[in-house]
Amino acid sequence: MNGLKHRERVKDLRETLNKIKGKKEYLLKEMRTIADTIKTCTKQKMDIEEAQLIIQEVAKQTQQELEYHISEVVSTALSSVFDDPYEFKVEFVIKRGKTEADLYFIRRKERVDPLSASGGGVVDVASFALRIALWNLLKGQISNTIWLDEPFKMLSRELQPKAGEMIKMLSDKLKIQFIIITHNQDIIESADKVFEIKQNSKGVSEAV
Repeated sequence: MNGLKHRERVKDLRETLNKIKGKKEYLLKEMRTIADTIKTCTKQKMDIEEAQLIIQEVAKQTQQELEYHISEVVSTALSSVFDDPYEFKVEFVIKRGKTEADLYFIRRKERVDPLSASGGGVVDVASFALRIALWNLLKGQISNTIWLDEPFKMLSRELQPKAGEMIKMLSDKLKIQFIIITHNQDIIESADKVFEIKQNSKGVSEAV
């Protein structure tokens, strides 16, 4: 009787041991799977961090190129019109978690707010040049013809001839065709071709 109990006890112990072995093998397999997953995730994390660094560097270079391109076009336009010109600057900064563009003037080494500390004529020329800078960035994607309706209204009369020369300079340099609607004779004199439009007796506009 004792022998039978002993055999049953041994049998139970073997079954328990086999269960423990099976559980151990399962846990080892799970550990290997987790280790492989950790290895894969670590590799993916490193790849993502590397990609983020590349994206950040490309974005930084792109922003620097944009800053230079826009600043150059606008500053060139300003220096063509004004004897003591403002230098235009665009700077990309992070505000509220987003990238924004700060636009400002530099004059005599001081930063100037375009809207509150500079004349309307300066803003008039700068806003025009910003349009041209944007067009130049999209060159090949949009038409090379730009329409202007009575430009530079805020610019003083003595600077109007220089504004006309500046338009012609940008036209020649950037290969833009400007079609300008204006009564300003100083602007008209800088044009390659002039078409005079008048209303006939019936009130219809027609070329003279």
